[in-house]
Formats: sequence, structure tokens, C-alpha cells
Amino acid sequence: MAAKRSNLKCFLDSVTPVVDSHLFSEMPSNKRSSICNHCGEENFVECFTLSDLWESLCEWSAYGVGVNIVLPNGESIVQYFVPYLSAIQLYTNKKFMATSRNLGSNNEMCGCGKDYDKEPSQSSSTFSMDLIFRKMDLGDAKKDLGCKHFEYFEMSSPYTRMPLVDKVQELAQDFPDLNSFKIMELSPASWMSISWYPIYTIPAQLDYENYDACFLTYHRFSSSFQNDSDETLNLMSKCSNSTIKESFPSQNKVGKSDKNMAISLAPFGLATLKANGALWNNPENGDSTLAASLLCAARSWLHQVQAQHHDFDFFINN
Repeated sequence: MAAKRSNLKCFLDSVTPVVDSHLFSEMPSNKRSSICNHCGEENFVECFTLSDLWESLCEWSAYGVGVNIVLPNGESIVQYFVPYLSAIQLYTNKKFMATSRNLGSNNEMCGCGKDYDKEPSQSSSTFSMDLIFRKMDLGDAKKDLGCKHFEYFEMSSPYTRMPLVDKVQELAQDFPDLNSFKIMELSPASWMSISWYPIYTIPAQLDYENYDACFLTYHRFSSSFQNDSDETLNLMSKCSNSTIKESFPSQNKVGKSDKNMAISLAPFGLATLKANGALWNNPENGDSTLAASLLCAARSWLHQVQAQHHDFDFFINN
């Protein structure tokens, strides 16, 4: 008998960003003029800028992303989830020197904000009022991670958050490179986490409390763009369970999509909230094993990069 369809795998596939890529020179712009026309060659790599990534998420941030779900009775519905930026850490590539970019005085930044336990604010003020910025000590960054230039961890209530792209653009006012960084300039240790909260279903379901599961996905920006990435790739989860590779084979790396000149950022880690029922956690199709493996990968990654992720703690403790 064939395994039943997995709503969890459908969700993971649906929320995988697919970003249009471009060809960029591997050589910094300030050195290209020194290339000899006869004995030198300029190499190009296919990648994208962070602004390309945010552009690919604009529609989802505005309207949500639809996920096709099959109910226990066989009926199909579409549930929409809105994405929020939960966490992001940007490490620069070993080969990339900070002096090659015009970084402002606030280029190293840490953001934190309100606690979950606080009631949702009735005001229209944004979370930027609660940001705390500080200089990072680049010398303390682990050698195999690269240099940490930026990190942000959302700590406000889900009720007061801005959609992902709006939050990114707010942060980019103080850190413009959040838009301009090319992926080849970032270490493979760079990553972000997106929290997904349900907003509605089509057709509408009267027993909506059964469709209120929330998800926390983890995405790395880079793996295939650096020749020296093998050492950093070892920071990935040590989970030996092979089920995750069989069920969701692209979770460990950034991969090419079927689209021409496009790159998909499949989740490598996952945490869930209110997703314990058969709708998302069906034992007959491997959902339980897949979710446990992705949770293990997320926990291991946070440990390796020494990140205290507030949303992750909230998801696994509730």
C-alpha cells in the first residue's frame, strides 16, 4: 500500500524560497582593472543578492503562501501562512575583506526586542523602537564561521510583528548591506529562520482550532558558492538518521531549482507549534521521523553557531 500523502512535506516544499540568480564576478570590483587581457581571466559565479531573496518573498509577505492540505476525510483545502523574520546571522566569507565594502559605523549590529510574555501592544508603533544595537567584536568570531557582521533575533509577540519583507526593510535602514550583500560574499554559516503563522483557509473551516499549527523553518544562504566551504559545512547537524535525507534530500544545501537561473533555499531545520495531530504529524507517512530529524538539525545548528534563538525555545516549550 502506498504511503499516505504528507502535508508536512507539502508545507516544506511550498515555503522553500526560489530566488532568481545572476552571474557575478568572483573578483572584487576594485581589482578587476588589474586583470591582464592576455594572461588573466575573470571568473563568474551564479548567485544572487539578498535584495533578490527579499523580492522573491514580497508576495508571500503581503498575501501569505498557500499550502495544499489533505484532511483526514480526503477533502483538500488550501491553508495560507504569513512569514515573519525570526532570526538572521550574516557571516562574511573568509576571502571577503570588510574593507572592500563601504560599511557604515553600524555595520555590526545585534537586535533584540520585546518578550513574548507581554500583551500585544495596542499602539501602531513598530518594533524598531525596541532595537538595541551594539558593535560586534569581529576578533571573537570563530575562524571556521567567518566574520559575523550582523545578527537579529525577533523577541516580540507574534501579534505585533511586521511581515518578513517589511521587517527586513526596516532593519536595512540601519544596515543597508542587508539588501546589497551578494551570497558569494557570505560564509556558508550565514542563515535565517522564518516563522510561519496561519491566517486563513480556502474553503473556510469552522473548526479552525484544528488548523492553527505554526512552523519555524531554517534556511542557509550559501553552500555551493565557496570552494573552501567543506569545513564550515561540517557545522551542520550531526544527526545520523538517514530518513531525513531520503524524505527531504535537499535540506542540507542550497540547490538549483528546475527554473533556469534560479536557486532554491530548502529548509534544513524545523520546529513546530500545535502540530501534534494527524494533520501534520501522520505516523503512516514518515512525518514524525522527518519532523524529529529536522528539529534535531535545527537544535544542532543553533548549538554550533552559539545562537540563543528565542522563537525556537518558545516553539519547543509550548
